[in-house]
Amino acid sequence: MRPTEIITLGRTAVLHDGVELPSLSSQRRQLALLVFLAVEGPVSRGRLISTFWPDRDAEKARHSLAQALYALRQELGERSVIQEGDVLSVGPEISIDAAAMRNAIIAEDWQRVVEFYDGPFLAGFSLSGSPEFEEWAAGHRARYASDARRAFRQAIARYRSSGDTKAAAALASRWSDIEPSGAADEPEAEPEIPEAVPVGWNAVIDSLKTRHYFRILLLYLGAAWLAVQFFDILVDRNVLAPGFFPLVLYIVGLGFPVALLLAWLFERKAQRAQGATAPLRIKAAEIGYAIGAVALIALILVSVLDRLRPQDERDVFPATRIAVLYFDDHSDGDTLSYLAEALTEHLTHELAQISALDVLPRNAVKPYRETGTPSDVIAGELGVGTLVEGSVLGFADSVRISVQLIDARNMSHLTSAVIAGAGGDPFALLDDVGSEIARLLRTELGMEIQLREWRAGTESTAAWERVKRANAILADYEPLVMSGDTAAAGRTLDLADTLLARAEAADPNWPEPIVQRGWIAASRAALFSTPAEDNQSHWFQVGIEHAERALAIDSENARALELRGILRSRIALEAESEGESNRLLTEAEDDLRRATDLNIGLARAWSRLSRIQADRGQFAEAKLAAQRAFEADAFLRDAPVVLARLCEMSLQLQDWNEVTRWCELGRQRFPDDEFFAAVELSALAGPVGPEPDVDLAWDLVEQTLRLSPPGDRDDYLPALHMQAAAVIARAGLADSAVAVIDGARAADPRDDPELDYQEANARLIMGDVDEALRLLAEFLEAEPEYAQFLESDWWFDRLHDDPRFLTLVDGPN
Repeated sequence: MRPTEIITLGRTAVLHDGVELPSLSSQRRQLALLVFLAVEGPVSRGRLISTFWPDRDAEKARHSLAQALYALRQELGERSVIQEGDVLSVGPEISIDAAAMRNAIIAEDWQRVVEFYDGPFLAGFSLSGSPEFEEWAAGHRARYASDARRAFRQAIARYRSSGDTKAAAALASRWSDIEPSGAADEPEAEPEIPEAVPVGWNAVIDSLKTRHYFRILLLYLGAAWLAVQFFDILVDRNVLAPGFFPLVLYIVGLGFPVALLLAWLFERKAQRAQGATAPLRIKAAEIGYAIGAVALIALILVSVLDRLRPQDERDVFPATRIAVLYFDDHSDGDTLSYLAEALTEHLTHELAQISALDVLPRNAVKPYRETGTPSDVIAGELGVGTLVEGSVLGFADSVRISVQLIDARNMSHLTSAVIAGAGGDPFALLDDVGSEIARLLRTELGMEIQLREWRAGTESTAAWERVKRANAILADYEPLVMSGDTAAAGRTLDLADTLLARAEAADPNWPEPIVQRGWIAASRAALFSTPAEDNQSHWFQVGIEHAERALAIDSENARALELRGILRSRIALEAESEGESNRLLTEAEDDLRRATDLNIGLARAWSRLSRIQADRGQFAEAKLAAQRAFEADAFLRDAPVVLARLCEMSLQLQDWNEVTRWCELGRQRFPDDEFFAAVELSALAGPVGPEPDVDLAWDLVEQTLRLSPPGDRDDYLPALHMQAAAVIARAGLADSAVAVIDGARAADPRDDPELDYQEANARLIMGDVDEALRLLAEFLEAEPEYAQFLESDWWFDRLHDDPRFLTLVDGPN
């Protein structure tokens, strides 16, 4: 499809191959919808409906949205708007100048901001009947204008400092054309009071300027600030109990209106001293304005002080405390009430299996069924931090189930989903739908809990916002890697690391951004390292340095220990000597065990422990650690890695039922992950196990390569073909197996030692023990740390009593 460009800065238009589309520009609501999706990114249907059709009932609004989306796709192509579940976004072929300017603002590339900004955002564009869109557009218009003003000033100052006054003048002139109200190089003028302000207020302000009000008020505020700082230091150094600080804030807040009253009385006394008959200069109306201002300030102070109260005093409950409300039956005649009830109870049971969640039993929720009690009241009375609501709608041949996850603090929707199924046997939906909804809720709730943990970890709003933005940017990293666009993936890491560095600068005592920078270093190692560039260890060492900086702030930071332990174990694989490798693995294991002692919920730490134990041939222990990782991963943050480890350990233990169980679960949850097909291929390639199906083996090779990152496929192909050769050998086709082995060798430009290991298995299956031992010796010479693994590797059970094999794995006597 041809590229599409949306112009919103200075004018509003849609260009296709550089040609404006007047037909779309004339459809204001469709154009507004396209701009909104392009700027906001993925947006739920519910938000789009409330933004663009707030006055229509739900069915008509959904129909209007569907029509608008159909029209956009007809005009711009089917991939112009992409739908994933209940979430919509624009396709990658569509660009918008506002998003490009936003990225430049984030990167603080002011020259690019100047190039993008040609005028106000959606200048002169309005959408009647959509006040929320109007408010959204106005907010973005103000933000872009403010950032543009800053960018123009920076650029003009840079030109002037370099002596290029002509360029500076041209840029200032351009800004004057864009915003005639003032040149970019002029300082901000003091805001004037608009004429629309009532005369009474002007009188009050003029009067206050001549009196003691401001002096007394400033004196009070200065003294209050010093008092707050003084008591903050005393509380921080444990001289006073923490309860003193809120008490001081209350006193300061209550004293503010008292100070104003005393200032007024002092002024009145001063006036009377000038003459008993001298009239007061402030009129009764002006006194009314002043009293109103004092009342307003007092209300603001009460609100601020309420927010400063500890959370437990404001009845804020943890997000992990959940109530599943009974689903509504929206079918004709309430014919699906039994399904709504069964689904509610099934989902309650599914979520209750997650140890990290505190799910209220259905008996606690049942009294509120069909009472019409508002959800916020239910949440307060039950004392929960998260609500799950849903409904069931039946049609002639289908059932549609919708579910919403709601933050009980402000009753905002965290996520929603709609799942449809055949209506013939509704109860057959329970397992699939219940599991899918539970997976969705676990994932979304995990993100919400992570955000709350970060927010609680720092008092700096700027630091927290930057960490949140960095993680939003990193959400694009894996899809970019899988698409093969490593350059874009690298830019994603750069931008996220920049934001995390700024977060660290905003709060140097918060370890979280430092730990996350360590994980970015680990991602760089995987993304940029090649056999020709031995820089993996460099990036791993950078990550370890970040972990140690975090530990210098908090020596018992479990996530920093997890990071250091994982990266130490990765460096151990590249160590120059066996002694160095063993030392690093021991240190890594110590870090990981200490991390899991401090926080049992660190799935990645458990998973890496499993890997270390598997490499030592301790497969039963490795599988137990992998199961601990699966249990710890309550919110599915590391589920692909954990499930992969369970598949691998079940394979090494030759438990074919467990291999099937975990690999099927992995394929269901992560159909785009190549590892589960690779494990099935390994099961077929072993000397015993499932029936040697050659056609299935080649299918699995193709699946693994297709699902792998494009940049890794050439590296993976030789080893996968070698495993296919082993399956062919098991099927009794020795000549064909040898031909495939020769082809795999020819396709290996790296001379990868793993190929010796793979070929040794195929040769052993064909009965060539001497060649298998020779290849294993070559493998261990290049990778000596795998000797302990080979000693219990089921692929080579036939050699475990062979003295030559024992000499290989144990070394000479």
